[in-house]
Amino acid sequence: MGDGQDVDVVFKIDENTYQKYQNNPSGMLQKVRSILKDTYTTTDHISAWGKVVLVEFTEGCHNVEVAPCFEKEDGVFLIPNTCYSEVDWEEFDVRGQLDSFTSSNEVSHGLSRDLVKIVKKWVRNTSSLKYSSYNIVNDVIDFILENYPSGRGSASYDIVIKDWFTYMENHTPSHLTDYKTCITTAKNRAVKAMQFANEGKYVEATQECRKIFGDMFPKAEKNDIKAKECSIISPVRPWASC
Repeated sequence: MGDGQDVDVVFKIDENTYQKYQNNPSGMLQKVRSILKDTYTTTDHISAWGKVVLVEFTEGCHNVEVAPCFEKEDGVFLIPNTCYSEVDWEEFDVRGQLDSFTSSNEVSHGLSRDLVKIVKKWVRNTSSLKYSSYNIVNDVIDFILENYPSGRGSASYDIVIKDWFTYMENHTPSHLTDYKTCITTAKNRAVKAMQFANEGKYVEATQECRKIFGDMFPKAEKNDIKAKECSIISPVRPWASC
């Protein structure tokens, strides 16, 4: 599944390889990392990252997440999970997630896809945050189902984004301190941007948004109605599709 900036790759391993690394999922990620580094010697940064091997590029507009997977007889995959203290292999229903995401995107009139792209912009601009595409998609599906099951309707994207960060803040365990701090910081900036926009301070509003999403976020040059119309506050399409 790709979003225009990222490429997510499922790499199937055979049973012998799975058996070799069954008790060492982090070793599986390191093995894939080593192979990629030996093969693509000019690539900027390749690292084991939670459940995938992350390939980052300094130039260009995308990263690549490679997930080594073992397919069980029922069609569900096992992927290495090194995100927490209990390192293990976990089930990943690739086909089921694709079906769920397609359904969510259809009933929400494209909001699910838009939000995934926007969240990935935030993740790319937050260097201390580890948040894989696999988890982003699942969280967006759950968020849409609970908050915007029929789409955003008359709600502007700034409201949806604020609701997203609030939802994630409320659903993130307190012991994940660093992760929750990133979410809370982004939520507070989103709320501040909305307050600036409501006061007609569109320059300040977009400055706050750029702190969340990076310099590709459209910048208002002055505080007038024209600036509001061309800003991200109420875009014709989400800014992340640019």
